[in-house]
Amino acid sequence: MPELDWSGWDGALCPRVASGPQASPAGTSRAHPQLWGRRCQRLWAVGWQLPRGGFFLAPFGTCWGVQTATPKGWAGLGPTLTPADVGAGHPQGGPGPTLTPAHVGAGHPQGGPGPTLTPADVGAGHPQGGPGPTLTPAHVGAGHPQGGPGPTLTPADVGAGHPQGGPGPTLTPAHVGAGHPQGGPGPTLTPAHVGAGHPQGGPGPTLTPAHVGAGHPQGGPGPTLTPAHVGAGHPQGGPGPTLTPAHVGAGHPQGGPGPTLTPADVGAGHRRAGGEEPRGAPG
Repeated sequence: MPELDWSGWDGALCPRVASGPQASPAGTSRAHPQLWGRRCQRLWAVGWQLPRGGFFLAPFGTCWGVQTATPKGWAGLGPTLTPADVGAGHPQGGPGPTLTPAHVGAGHPQGGPGPTLTPADVGAGHPQGGPGPTLTPAHVGAGHPQGGPGPTLTPADVGAGHPQGGPGPTLTPAHVGAGHPQGGPGPTLTPAHVGAGHPQGGPGPTLTPAHVGAGHPQGGPGPTLTPAHVGAGHPQGGPGPTLTPAHVGAGHPQGGPGPTLTPADVGAGHRRAGGEEPRGAPG
């Protein structure tokens, strides 16, 4: 059943519906990034809510609206989402349901049959870029690709291949596969090879916080890897050597022709972490 979602209304005579992140209304701690919304005075506003999906329907000039699959947390100045608030596939993981291709669009980390977002629809901080304004730390919360109110890592702190860049060499398409953040001509992993929570989704089991360590996209209670333990190209950077395709298998951030790594083969901090250190890892 659809839920009434009162957290987004401004308390006046119309709901807050916009095409980008908005400041939190007075008395609330959440801002709604509503993509593809259409704003028409005195008409109905209908749109698709990301990142977890859901349709919203609200008549302007009233103080109510209907929202399906209302998330409990929103990107913006609000609190950091906890595993209980988000589902598998979200950067912060969680025990919630894994989104299926039917729920998400082609621009979502889990793909889907929906329409692909164009640069005109998204801003510069979105995985698909766009001509919109680049989000600043003040606009996003912890767990967002651009951080939040905490200190932003500088290029001096991270290595090449890290979401925030670094002074090291940038990997070229010839070195990485199609599932890598930097693209490449290699084969694209299919859902049958990867599990839920992986950038390419899949029907496999979703890793829980108990299986992964801090630094993994799904968090966890394990120790955070230090730069001394990992090499350039790892999500946590490091001064070690950059792994080549010959050293890593499919499913690794750097691709490779080797076998797909299993949780038993990789350690905390790896995108598909398990309980042991990666075999042959630097350091």
